[in-house]
Amino acid sequence: MGKWRYVAVLFWLNLQLSMAQQRLMLSLQGVIRAAETGKPLEGVYVGSPTLNRWAISDAKGRFVLPNFPTAAVELTATLLGYEPVRIPLDASAGQQPLVITLRQQSLALAEVRVVAKEQALGSGSMIGRQAIQHVQPVSLADVLQLVPGQLAINPDLSNVQQSLLRQAPTSTAADRMNALGTALILDGVPLSNNANLQSDVTILNASAGSLPPFSSAVGRGNDLRQIPADNIESVEVIRGIPSVRFGDLTTGGVLVTTRAGVYSPRLTQRLNPNLSQTAFGYGFRAANTGTFNIDTDLAF
Repeated sequence: MGKWRYVAVLFWLNLQLSMAQQRLMLSLQGVIRAAETGKPLEGVYVGSPTLNRWAISDAKGRFVLPNFPTAAVELTATLLGYEPVRIPLDASAGQQPLVITLRQQSLALAEVRVVAKEQALGSGSMIGRQAIQHVQPVSLADVLQLVPGQLAINPDLSNVQQSLLRQAPTSTAADRMNALGTALILDGVPLSNNANLQSDVTILNASAGSLPPFSSAVGRGNDLRQIPADNIESVEVIRGIPSVRFGDLTTGGVLVTTRAGVYSPRLTQRLNPNLSQTAFGYGFRAANTGTFNIDTDLAF
């Protein structure tokens, strides 16, 4: 009798442990809707930054996070054009589907920053889209004029435009060295000017190794005229010591994030004494294939 009682106690303890583990690791699911209309939202990025576990909502606004711990974690939901939401989870989460509502970001701003905003934890600056639209830039070079310490000049595409993060224009050699050490990263992809070999073409130069007799970015950093400003969502400028993940740089970095997702068609026409520019951008959703973005720019 005592032997069977001992076996029964072990079986009961094993059952309790299994149920406890199931309570700690559950399949977290829910639906995300727009607060204004109640319609489901597709493409919402939902998950936990602490655990690095993420999911994307489908066309019906549903998401599933399998084997998700529900104790003392925070769930975040973000979508372009909507205010991000943070939801603390407790041990009762996962017993029933979550219902998350997102509100559209209001275009009525109490304050519009027209200069770069300083980051609190590092020697860098963040330039948002509101500030970019305020200055009506033509290229990335005009956007960088919002960085503290930079000179404000008229938009012009006739000469090479490069970044000078740690100095004002002084001499050609100093400007070349400063721009060469500034990394330009577009949507996480580094852009390089190392393949520019115009200085080695003696038919274009007075002597081998000298600069060509025309406006060129050879031996320098990237030409900022090649990045139009109308499809830029934000720009982060790192003036101090950057992370090693940015790689080849010595005098800072410029991290450019372009617009993505669904947004209304936008046609922009700019005319000034130095140039004429026409830009068009449109982001739309295609059935069962995600979203597509079209951006075109013509300047002369």
